Amino acid sequence: MASEGGRRVTSKDALSYLQEIKTAFKEEKEKYEHFLQIMKDFKEKRIGTNGVISATNELFIGHDHLLLGLNNFLPKGYEIQLPLINEESNVGIEDPTDFKNKVKVKMLFNQRYLLNIFLYIC
Repeated sequence: MASEGGRRVTSKDALSYLQEIKTAFKEEKEKYEHFLQIMKDFKEKRIGTNGVISATNELFIGHDHLLLGLNNFLPKGYEIQLPLINEESNVGIEDPTDFKNKVKVKMLFNQRYLLNIFLYIC
């Protein structure tokens, strides 16, 4: 398996990534166990690469570094990219909290992870 830069990822890389996930979810052990189940389902071909991306996208909400770390293990042609929020003119918005609330309302009807990323940044 090759990473984005063409470097082959090793078992040590995989173990390091697993430890990072375990550490991130030390207070939520069920999330770590869920990740292991996702990987087991993938290995046993019950889900494909898109299924792994979708499931981890939901699981790793608020943990962008974990989601991006998965890129090292994905096949060529698959890459997780975090959505970028374009800065718009703040004309008519004097209070940053007002802007945050307006974006929050607009995003409530979009995908949940976008809202969580925005709230994490704010």
